[in-house]
Amino acid sequence: MHLTGRLLVCVPTTLPAVFPDDRHGVCAICGQAVRFRPHAPAESTLLCVRCYLVHVDPDTPCELTSESIDELNAWLAAPESDR
Repeated sequence: MHLTGRLLVCVPTTLPAVFPDDRHGVCAICGQAVRFRPHAPAESTLLCVRCYLVHVDPDTPCELTSESIDELNAWLAAPESDR
């Protein structure tokens, strides 16, 4: 499948939430409810992880903001009892 524009790989809402301020949307391919970070580019095409892995060429870039990287690193560095 060929998708154009910015692609944002999102977490399905069926997984536990990590951040309380996540935004919600739907996968552009399958319609799965997904969540993503508020600083993600608004014009991105939302894709669930499964659809990205199944339908998108692995060489196709997807969006990842520096804010997302920083937040994830901080979450991973926190003691498990604080997550």
